[in-house]
Amino acid sequence: MDNIRLYPLVGIMLCIVATAEGAGIALEPHHSGSDYTFTGSYSDGHIIITSQGIYYLIDNLVTSSPDYAIAIESPGVILDGNYHKISGPGTGSGVLISKNGVQSTVTNISTISEFDYGINSFADNVTIAECRVSNNTMIGIDSNGNYSTIIRNTAINHRDYGLCSRGHNSSVIENTVLNNRGGILSQGNYAYVYGNTVVYNTRRGISAGGTYVGPEPGDNGSGYYARVENNQVLVNDERGITNFLPHAIIKGNLVYGTNNTGIELYYASINASVSDNRLISNNVGLKLSDSAQNIKIHQNLFNDSKTTDFLIDAGNGKGNGTIFDNYLGSLVPVNGTGNYGRYVWSNPAGPEPGLNFMGGPFIAGNYWSNPSHTGWSDLQPPAKDGYTTIPYEVVSGSGIYDTIPLVRVLPFPEVLNISPSSALAGSTITYQLTGNNFIDGALVNFTHLGESNLTSVGSLSGIDLTGSLFIPSSSVTGPWNVSVNQNGLYSNDNVQFIINPALPKITNLNPGGAIQNTHSAPFPVIITGTGFDTVSDSGGVTVDGSAISYTIESPTRINALFPETIDNILGNHPVIVTGISGPSVPYNFVVSGTGFTIDASSDEIGWISPSGMFSAYPGESITFQFKPTAGARIKNLTVNGVEQSTESPFVIPSVDRDYAIRLNNEPLSGVIIAAFTVESVDGYTLTFRDNSWGEINQWKWDFGDGSFGTGNVVSHTYSTPGSYSVSLWARNSLSQSQVIGDITIPLTNDQSSPLFFKS
Repeated sequence: MDNIRLYPLVGIMLCIVATAEGAGIALEPHHSGSDYTFTGSYSDGHIIITSQGIYYLIDNLVTSSPDYAIAIESPGVILDGNYHKISGPGTGSGVLISKNGVQSTVTNISTISEFDYGINSFADNVTIAECRVSNNTMIGIDSNGNYSTIIRNTAINHRDYGLCSRGHNSSVIENTVLNNRGGILSQGNYAYVYGNTVVYNTRRGISAGGTYVGPEPGDNGSGYYARVENNQVLVNDERGITNFLPHAIIKGNLVYGTNNTGIELYYASINASVSDNRLISNNVGLKLSDSAQNIKIHQNLFNDSKTTDFLIDAGNGKGNGTIFDNYLGSLVPVNGTGNYGRYVWSNPAGPEPGLNFMGGPFIAGNYWSNPSHTGWSDLQPPAKDGYTTIPYEVVSGSGIYDTIPLVRVLPFPEVLNISPSSALAGSTITYQLTGNNFIDGALVNFTHLGESNLTSVGSLSGIDLTGSLFIPSSSVTGPWNVSVNQNGLYSNDNVQFIINPALPKITNLNPGGAIQNTHSAPFPVIITGTGFDTVSDSGGVTVDGSAISYTIESPTRINALFPETIDNILGNHPVIVTGISGPSVPYNFVVSGTGFTIDASSDEIGWISPSGMFSAYPGESITFQFKPTAGARIKNLTVNGVEQSTESPFVIPSVDRDYAIRLNNEPLSGVIIAAFTVESVDGYTLTFRDNSWGEINQWKWDFGDGSFGTGNVVSHTYSTPGSYSVSLWARNSLSQSQVIGDITIPLTNDQSSPLFFKS
């Protein structure tokens, strides 16, 4: 039985850090303190962070230091690059995390380049996320600590590896690694390498495990129990995925276009499991040393291997394992000088219930085929569905057999009819295919010469296939052929489906309305939209149900002449354009007595434009842009009390009433946005109230006259008239924010209406 270990994702906390307008500590040049030291400036300097907290860059950082640009020497540091660049002299490290930097996070650095190491970490529980490292002389990201996470970074053009994870129980997740000497090197025990894209590296794509076989795993052993899952490893030179040490699980990866070997298991790859991978267009699909023991290779797809799908390499000849339920689709399925007979080429338990690669109901041996699907397994009749009892010799003359090879068992699907048989471009249909031999999950294709297929996944309903399909409005009209693809078995394609032109659509009228009794003669209106090329030259445009005069200028523009009486009656007057397939949705021409009022506003931690109260002409189109301030997010946008989409912009296409638009925001989780109010009775004794957003438990007030205070509500008396700068620091254990407000004593503003100051 395989050794099994659960691999939970290492806990990842991508902290939201300060920006120039938000929370956190800005890294300022020439600063020296217990929190950090900034030697020099952004144009040439370096930084040492010595205290826990959230820090952020305010500019690109260049250093001539041969050691590092930024060093983290304290636990719990969050370094936010604020999407700035860090560049160096060709030596040292861009970001250096010492052993003391446990539980630190480095994130949001747009580029780290021109160092030996882009990021070099020696601490445990480190997270490195959303950074781009490129053109460093050695390694892009080198993490030596345990329980570390490298997630969603990009590593390009390094002379050694793009990413290295050497610590135990660490994760490398969803990174993009390309054009390096090596892609990803994972050397710690219980490594988790998941969802990465590894492309165009000149040696190995992903390497799992070290080269020393020590205790298992023990303090000296390194690289045991690697798990390499769901990665895309494409067009690397020497190797796609390489495993050196015991207990690896290599599962669900796509390995494509490797010049040498797609997946390689070395002599010490004991108890390794390779399953559910797709190995396509590699020189060798999988290379295996016949020294590796207790190997399990199953449910992998090999196709278009240039030399061979399996290369069994000679070692000590003592390897063993099982190789079954694989799809071998190249001209040479097995080759090499190793001992093929050490491996069982069929399911050791005999046929077991379950779907095999060819869709049969039994998991048995392998599927032996070739690129044209006319290989041995294709030609043999099954003794039972999914496999045959006629043995297949693995290599001619070897005497080594797959005793229950898989066979193609599904009959070809047949399409007899589709309902409905037609639909409009730009619509979504629910279809039903009648026919024979359908399976659940079959691909239903609508094809037209010279056009991209329209594809849907069908669901089996009785013996029919049902599903839904969106037909783009840009689809070519006319007959499309309908066919079904079931695991490479294609149906006939002579059943046709008709796509009719999309309904016309009105997107705007110019003008979109009028004040009552404005016009005394017919007046021009430009109608814009789509599908106007299907409208006839007369009778195709109506207002209030009556045909009007018009000229079709293009598929997207109609020049119409509205009657002068249209503005005699208040309200909405529907305009309809009718094409070959039918009428458009009505679009209202608006008539008002006086026009309309728009009232647009936001709370203090966001903005909307245009804002305030203003008048709008009937039928006018108004576009509102809106956004929260730094450190905040949109809570909701209401229009006349009804919540709308929170994506900017919001458009009123045709004003036909009064509108009240309100943008409401809230701070991001863990973020503080500082604010306070001030009021007074006599102009000298002032009451200051914290009005910040976020979870706050500490307050520090500086009244600008040498006096200080604490608490969320404080009073202070000024003895001398003048101008004073008052600041509030609002904090909790993880975040802080400052706001500064200028006041004049005596306070002469309307003292019943507090002044408001916001960061």
